[in-house]
Amino acid sequence: MNNNKIVALLLATGLSSAVYAESVVSGTWQLENPASAQGVIDDAIDGVVKEMNFFVRSIARSRLEDEATVCRQWTLTESAETFTFQCAQQSSWQVAVSTTSTNLKGEDGRDITAQYEATDTSCQATLTSERGERRHQWERQDERLVYRATIVSEKLPKPLQWTLVYEKVAP
Repeated sequence: MNNNKIVALLLATGLSSAVYAESVVSGTWQLENPASAQGVIDDAIDGVVKEMNFFVRSIARSRLEDEATVCRQWTLTESAETFTFQCAQQSSWQVAVSTTSTNLKGEDGRDITAQYEATDTSCQATLTSERGERRHQWERQDERLVYRATIVSEKLPKPLQWTLVYEKVAP
């Protein structure tokens, strides 16, 4: 192989690695419409709670409000090995990009199994524990990031779901 071919091969390999490292969802994303975000989540909670027994509604609402919070800023980082996501000033979560699950610990000490999936325009981190399942999905749509959250539990009559939109503020 002559030197020109070697240089071209090395250059192409370096460029493809840089492209892979720069995921379509990587970066810092700010909530696009903070004034209406809490209302979106409140409506989603109301939709689930109204299907529950009257006597457990207030307890269920309180617990769902603790779980379903507005994230004003997401920081997302994807590498060849891991995907890291962090909501504002909360602790970050790091999930293996491979097909194997990642074992994590919740802030309350519970065991969590995390799974990562990705497409050309989106990625999803699914966190599963004895309390149920929480899916975080981020999808790039032009210059926006659409975040869809789903909480599934055997104690809920249906999944709790909400969608918020973010705009990029930093690479």
